[in-house]
Amino acid sequence: MIRKATNEDLPEVLIMLTEFYKESGHNTLGEVNYKDLSQFVRILISDHILIVAEKDRELVGVTGAVLSPMYWNVSNTIAQELFWWIAPKHRRGGVGLKLFEGLEEGVKETTAKVLVMASVDRLNGLKVGKFYESQGYAISEHTYVKRF
Repeated sequence: MIRKATNEDLPEVLIMLTEFYKESGHNTLGEVNYKDLSQFVRILISDHILIVAEKDRELVGVTGAVLSPMYWNVSNTIAQELFWWIAPKHRRGGVGLKLFEGLEEGVKETTAKVLVMASVDRLNGLKVGKFYESQGYAISEHTYVKRF
């Protein structure tokens, strides 16, 4: 089942986001502050978009997006995907696609006119990019990271 996350999901969501943090390589950018992460997840639940995949009463995937004004026209809202993660044993079974579709539906329920999706190079970035293109997305930019 794909659904909006609730505050009751917080412990399992934190575990999944920690796994994404490790797999994505973001752990090279700094340590997780679980108090901050918990607060941020609550903000996503209440004011933005946080979608979970549940199977047999266990959360097996999570995706989220933050909503913000478009800098070139603040009367329009943009949704920026922050993470899209599925537990390894549930990958390749359709959960990822359903979670992706759930995120798009979540965005449609807001005032956002645009959804920006990202792909992480070390997590099959090129393959994920091809998937996005097959869903009607166009490549827009590449991002680079430097730690100070």
